[in-house]
Amino acid sequence: MSRFVPTPEQREILQHQGPLLVLAGAGVGKTAVLIQRIADAIEQDGVPPERILGLTFTRAAAQEMRQRISAELTERQADASPDAIWAGTYHAFAGEIVREFGVRLGIAPNARLLSDAGKWALLDQIFDRLRFDALPVRNAGSVFDTILKFVGDAQNHLVTPDEIDGFVELTRQTAGGEAVDALLTRWADMSRAYRAYQDAKLEAGALDYGDQILYAVRLLEEFPEVAAELRRRSTHVYVDEYQDTNSAQRHLLLGVIGPNNPNLFVIGDDDQAIFRFQGATVRNILGLPGERSLAGAKPTVKTLVLNRRSRPPLLDLANPIAARIHERRQKDLRHLLDGRAVIGAFVADGDSDEAAWIADTIKQLQA
Repeated sequence: MSRFVPTPEQREILQHQGPLLVLAGAGVGKTAVLIQRIADAIEQDGVPPERILGLTFTRAAAQEMRQRISAELTERQADASPDAIWAGTYHAFAGEIVREFGVRLGIAPNARLLSDAGKWALLDQIFDRLRFDALPVRNAGSVFDTILKFVGDAQNHLVTPDEIDGFVELTRQTAGGEAVDALLTRWADMSRAYRAYQDAKLEAGALDYGDQILYAVRLLEEFPEVAAELRRRSTHVYVDEYQDTNSAQRHLLLGVIGPNNPNLFVIGDDDQAIFRFQGATVRNILGLPGERSLAGAKPTVKTLVLNRRSRPPLLDLANPIAARIHERRQKDLRHLLDGRAVIGAFVADGDSDEAAWIADTIKQLQA
């Protein structure tokens, strides 16, 4: 028997049948609800654990997901092995796809994943072959950083060297000016370097972090039998922190779900989309119900707003601030706890002073 006691809004989400997107505020028990959905599917609905796919954004979150699923099933004394559930990050899942099916793209199953040092070593091997017409070459290190940043951005958006070349050529024909020409020449430099780097990795039997999802999406899109096999294996898909995904991760998820999967559960907080510097976009989670590929099983949208962490009047101050955020679904958090919080202000000279003040305050409260 689970010790989890759901709130009325959590109970509604746990009982919902069909594909579901939950936009949940801070401190409302997002991951707890996801864990309960998975445990219910196994214990109550008889879903084999090996048919469950759980995806989240970071390795730490994936480890916590696995541990909490295992603990919940143990607590319920469920006759199921949590080890059979595949729960991990998008990159780890994509890496499994590439290892199993990548030979179709000329990628060996034992292709090694390059470290940062390995990327630099490979670029050093091909550096003499590269030509730069616009990129300033002060030293190899600065050039390598620029190339890897460009490649990472391209991979996060599933953009190939051929597509960049086509864009450069089309723009040269339709736009002009010194600034435009300089930018396009620099892009052409980067495209050549990108292509050479990708070819060198394949020749060396190596991949980098961005290749995992890039090639996994290609396999899903170019080989229907691969997509069909993955959908057969992962009939129930659970996604946490979807607001932090980029374009490549979005395509990976949609490719695995398929057009008519009723067993989709996605949860996240559109107010906590903090990884835009890595290419993430909050539009992924807000636009999920309108995805064309999900037309056969469009997710219902629900919200979670009962906050378990904060005492009044914290949320009364936070809600009007959050209301000014663009690209979000309107939701006002409500206090679940009684009592009263003390609100004040401290002006620090820097982050170390701020940290010291927080530590001192905690020590005083504990005393």
